[in-house]
Amino acid sequence: MHRFMRRLGLAALPLMLLAAGCGNSELNSTVVTGSADDLGDGVVRSWGFLDPADVPQQINISFSPNSVRNLDPAGESAVIALPRNTGTPYTHIVVSWLPAGHKGATGVFATPTVGIHFFTLPEVDRLLIDVADPEMAIHPGAAFMPAGYTSNDASGTDEIGLYWNQPTVDIEGAASFGSFDGETIFTAFWFTPTFLESKTAMTLAIPQPASVAKSGYYPTVVQVVVGEGQSDYQVTFSDFVFRVATPAP
Repeated sequence: MHRFMRRLGLAALPLMLLAAGCGNSELNSTVVTGSADDLGDGVVRSWGFLDPADVPQQINISFSPNSVRNLDPAGESAVIALPRNTGTPYTHIVVSWLPAGHKGATGVFATPTVGIHFFTLPEVDRLLIDVADPEMAIHPGAAFMPAGYTSNDASGTDEIGLYWNQPTVDIEGAASFGSFDGETIFTAFWFTPTFLESKTAMTLAIPQPASVAKSGYYPTVVQVVVGEGQSDYQVTFSDFVFRVATPAP
């Protein structure tokens, strides 16, 4: 019952934030909702804004105050839906808690981190990914990863894929990408629970590859938005650009 009440309490969040005084662009937009799932002692929820032409302005991931507390020491994840009609290439969102960080990684990726993954694979296909699959070692063409991103082949993870990270990143937050069977399958943003709870605002440009495998709107900026008091923590993806798919070589 308590988990149901937490979700019910978050259901009005998009409308409350809208009424609280978003910018003019948001006031002229439609609020679209995704879904919620449990994480830690709280809940994570997806929602966003579409402009009058149904172009995505924001996709927001809201964390209730206790969602990054009492996280499972063995790791855990939440699966949430994309807000409807956003026109992105993504199929679903996975919020993961990695208590030991990424295998063989450095910087923020080697610390206990929470990651928001935007997957382009259908969920049923993602769940079949196994570290023993030989497809894990097949890398995308260089044009399909941002410049400077590298992979440690030991970073392959069941139901996730192979991580691609920048060798040196800010400990407060960073973007990563993922692949499987020669295809880029997710974009992710990582942060430490202590950073989120510190309520420190942050803006980060999401590096873009030269080519994409699927057409749609892609976010180019991610922000950690500071709330007041015990209000939800919010991570906002914005500044979407429409990109046309390039056939794989």
